[in-house]
Amino acid sequence: MENLKNSNFKENDFGVHDTFKHGFFNVKSDLSPGNKLEYQEKNFTKCQEKNLLSSIRTSRGLYAPFIFEMEKKFSSKISRLPALKSSQLMESVLNGTDDIIDVQNILNNQREFGEHNYDLHSLNN
Repeated sequence: MENLKNSNFKENDFGVHDTFKHGFFNVKSDLSPGNKLEYQEKNFTKCQEKNLLSSIRTSRGLYAPFIFEMEKKFSSKISRLPALKSSQLMESVLNGTDDIIDVQNILNNQREFGEHNYDLHSLNN
């Protein structure tokens, strides 16, 4: 019961969380951070990108991380026609994940799951 008093759990007169006054109760916000390894695994790609940018800065100069981020931003905006989903090849090359087979490569097969196969002429109206 002590943990509930320290958390965001707001009780009314009946001992129940008052949703109308305080909104929905979010258990995830009250969880304490777990292990240090769990934090590293959740933020692995961010930490890896941060290390890459710092190594680029030391080897190529202060401008290089800025240019690298601009290239990534522009590559994420490249798209095809409205009905066709882009493969984001340039973005994966910049991230260095073009030679890694990941879950998204297998489950994002557009030929198998024809979710974006629309009639292009009817979309222009």
